[in-house]
Amino acid sequence: MRHTVPAACQFCRSKRTKCNGEQPCAACAKRGLECVYVTKLEDNETRQQAHKRKFEELSQAHQDLRRIYEILADRSNEHRALDVFRRIRNGQTPDTILRELRQIELQRPLSVSREQQLRQNFLTLVTQSTASLEEVKSVTAWALGPQSPFTLPTRTDCKALLDSTVSLGDIIEILQAINPHVQGDPYFNRLRGPTRSLSCPKDHDSEAQYWVPARPWTDLMDSDAVSQLVSVFLSLSNTSWRLVEQQAFLRDMRSGHVSAQYCSPLLVNAILSLASQYSELDVAFTEPGNLATRGERFHREAVRLWNIEEGKGSITNMQALNILHLDAALRGKEALAGTLLASAISLRHSFLDATDENSPAGIESIRVKRILTATTICMELIFHFTLLARSHSFTYASYDALNLDEVLPDTVVYWTAGDFRREPIPYHLNLQLRYRCRLATVLKDVCQVLLSHISQPSHEEFIRQTGDLATRLRQWHIDLPQSLHYDKVISWGLYELHAEYLCIIMTLHIKTSEILFAGSNDTGYNDTIGNHNAGHLRDHLRQQALQYACQAASLARDFRETYGLKIITPFITHTMGLASFIFIMDLEHKSHQEGSPDTVDDNREHADTPIASLEMAFGECFRCMLSAGMQHMYPRAVVRMMYHAATALKFTLPENAREMLQIVNENSWRPLYTTDESSRVDEFLQRGGGNPIGGKEEHPLEMEDLLKKWEELGLQDKCNLLSGEDEATAEQGQGRGRGASSVSGSGSTP
Repeated sequence: MRHTVPAACQFCRSKRTKCNGEQPCAACAKRGLECVYVTKLEDNETRQQAHKRKFEELSQAHQDLRRIYEILADRSNEHRALDVFRRIRNGQTPDTILRELRQIELQRPLSVSREQQLRQNFLTLVTQSTASLEEVKSVTAWALGPQSPFTLPTRTDCKALLDSTVSLGDIIEILQAINPHVQGDPYFNRLRGPTRSLSCPKDHDSEAQYWVPARPWTDLMDSDAVSQLVSVFLSLSNTSWRLVEQQAFLRDMRSGHVSAQYCSPLLVNAILSLASQYSELDVAFTEPGNLATRGERFHREAVRLWNIEEGKGSITNMQALNILHLDAALRGKEALAGTLLASAISLRHSFLDATDENSPAGIESIRVKRILTATTICMELIFHFTLLARSHSFTYASYDALNLDEVLPDTVVYWTAGDFRREPIPYHLNLQLRYRCRLATVLKDVCQVLLSHISQPSHEEFIRQTGDLATRLRQWHIDLPQSLHYDKVISWGLYELHAEYLCIIMTLHIKTSEILFAGSNDTGYNDTIGNHNAGHLRDHLRQQALQYACQAASLARDFRETYGLKIITPFITHTMGLASFIFIMDLEHKSHQEGSPDTVDDNREHADTPIASLEMAFGECFRCMLSAGMQHMYPRAVVRMMYHAATALKFTLPENAREMLQIVNENSWRPLYTTDESSRVDEFLQRGGGNPIGGKEEHPLEMEDLLKKWEELGLQDKCNLLSGEDEATAEQGQGRGRGASSVSGSGSTP
């Protein structure tokens, strides 16, 4: 019986010969010809239906190409034409280009002038440099002032500075190059320090550290661009959090098999989304020049792919969820970040299935699963640790899952970070993860004690437990091997580890004081808590928190001077935000002491740090947060809360910080169009939560609430963090205290 062949290839049709319907068919294979089918039938599809479908596909493709041609031919929008041309060069398909252009149009804010855009770009560049807060304020106030004689540099002028450490000298050299009349200006010459040679701009499309193919993992950019972003991820985020196993991931991504065990389209798009937030490549931007839009298309694609997975358990899905959790948190999407992490946690148990330990693949799989499980537990603990005051509950993981000594022998790799760090640094990647897991075991107990304090039989027992935890944390730090000791020139991942330690121990002292002295700010030195003098205990806890905040400020200064502030890792950002609030509370406390000298006790442990030193330390942490806020939504909102917390306390921020906030507000964070929506945001802030300063706290305003409200109000800029003059905010001080309440809810302020 002869089988029916649904369609014949073009050659067999033209020769009227039999065609077996294979690819290639027997006739074409025999003659060495290319075997082409005009229309390939789908399942249960007639030839007429197939022709109709093919006609519709070709019509749509023709329409897409015609639309792209019209955009390229439109002389009235040269910028858009160049954007489309760039996307074509990056390997995007016509339908992808048009889909993304439509998405941009839906999210595009009202147009801004070229001058306003140049001011934003210049301010961002200066805040990302290695310059101090005083230098940043001085240069920006002069260059952006109303009487400024300068022509500001364009993004093209600054191309040599992309994705690299930038000094103030580099910026001044560019300013002088495009403003020859200030070549001999004594002010610039005084500020100008060491510079690199900018006369021969580097090739920003130079070969990536790790080459990988774009297809079949994503069609949003070409292989060169994907390789650049994957290299950013592997040198930054993956050294901090061990999100993927590098060798297995690179091997499977290079294989090009979508069924690979350690690579998937979901995982790749998640990696590209997070890496884009730390890159200045043109392809990282959804909207050219807008830092807040970096990686948005990869973020949307990754979330879409995860929805398609419908909760399926796999190594790549769990890895992708961990990455998307960090990515969403940086974008200010706190609720989404929590949901994604909860999904990763729910998948954790699916990795406990039996694996053949006798095969090399089985041994590798066990190792990857152990590391992935420990990383997820660490992220779960850290996420809930930052939400201590919001009554979130979670399942405490077993200590055994955090013991990786047997699967992670100490090995040395040599870490570089592109133009941020060309000279290799010896880096003990396995040892770092093992000690992060040991820190997580202490953090687990910290969460348990602080969240269960209400059930404690006495304050004395609670004081003993928190004191033991502080001792364990300090011992963990003392026990660090030499290769993990703190130094100024260390990898980003090691900076992150030390920032995590400081954040945990600062929060432990802050929350202990908050719990013991809740509603009793007038506790004096004649009162007791358990067997302790209440006044001295409160001062001791405050002084301990301040001591570690000062260490955090030193870390911020070292990181700024070594790498600049273009890339600020998540825990460094969180730690600097926490330290900033500690300094605000302490400076406010000292300012009240100075105003009422009769209240100062010479025996108080807290009275030994000069205000000038505290202001300098605050300036370092604030400097870090300000730069992070120029790039990411979460720290941007924290800076606003910082401002409102100081206002609620009727405390004036140090001069440099106050003036920089004004400069940023006027040139970058204020919406660049006229609207009355900002007043509605302020009204929302006043209604949104309880008063943290001596009042009853009902429903603390969360970060997600604030950012969601900005989105609902249509503030595309989402970054109007200041409402205007100090007089206006002072009158609304009681309402502005909501910001402090929100940070308190995040474990970030007393």
